[in-house]
Amino acid sequence: RDLFDQASKINPQHQQVWQAWGLMEWKLNNVDAARDLFQRGVWANPRSRITGSVFQAWGMMEAEEGNPSLARKLYKLGVKADPRSPATWNVWIRLEEQEGRFERAKELRMLEMESNERVTTYTGVEIGREDVEMASSVSGTLQWTVNQISKWFTSTTTAESQSESSESKPLPFAEE
Repeated sequence: RDLFDQASKINPQHQQVWQAWGLMEWKLNNVDAARDLFQRGVWANPRSRITGSVFQAWGMMEAEEGNPSLARKLYKLGVKADPRSPATWNVWIRLEEQEGRFERAKELRMLEMESNERVTTYTGVEIGREDVEMASSVSGTLQWTVNQISKWFTSTTTAESQSESSESKPLPFAEE
């Protein structure tokens, strides 16, 4: 506890300190202290994606402590903070399955897929949205390059055909 206390004073925004401390207190059966520490972890930096992990840990504690309704709310907050966290989605889905809510678990799987905006190519390789965006930008850059080369080639070909009728001029980069 002393080390966690020191770490939280050195950097009160370090969410993992609050989360780890909360987990330790929970494992020592200090559930109220754990709740307080998880809450402090959320407030340390509420707009951070790491907040999703804090909500996930808190939700797991609540689920094991017999509070599935509260756990659901915490998991929901966790996926709002970090919608691409498979760990948070998985514990929420597992909770729904354990509670016999299989349709809800199925809905959550669909929501997870939508939130990750995964794309499966014809090769069966799964890639994320950022990969598709990067590929699109490369494709766009490549298309621009092809267009520039095409313009250059067209202008060179047109210039050559015109120069064939008149006297031949050397290319600007040709040796003299």
